[in-house]
Amino acid sequence: MYYSHLMSAHPQLEQDALVHANNAGNGPFYVQSYDKGRKLFLATKVSGASNLGQRWGLRYNHDGVVSLHDARLSWRVDANGPPKLLSLELWPPGSNVQEIMTLEQAMSRLSRV
Repeated sequence: MYYSHLMSAHPQLEQDALVHANNAGNGPFYVQSYDKGRKLFLATKVSGASNLGQRWGLRYNHDGVVSLHDARLSWRVDANGPPKLLSLELWPPGSNVQEIMTLEQAMSRLSRV
């Protein structure tokens, strides 16, 4: 599900998330191929404590209480273009998911047939 308030407040959200996912340590923590390797589903995370998370307002102060969320993003990748953002979900912080490969490495796994 897209959070419409994030999309309207941040029209470059998908592009910013893709740039973030290309930075070291921010690549996918989940990769699944399908359609004989011609398509991939990826999952990445934007921490509320990161610069991008702060720009998106994932860390905010409400009446003196600081709330922090992480964003988990699902992507579809195929050989026809850049990754496509499928969903963005907000979760309480705390999952310590680790990059399993860079976004570039994941994309190099696509079959070109």
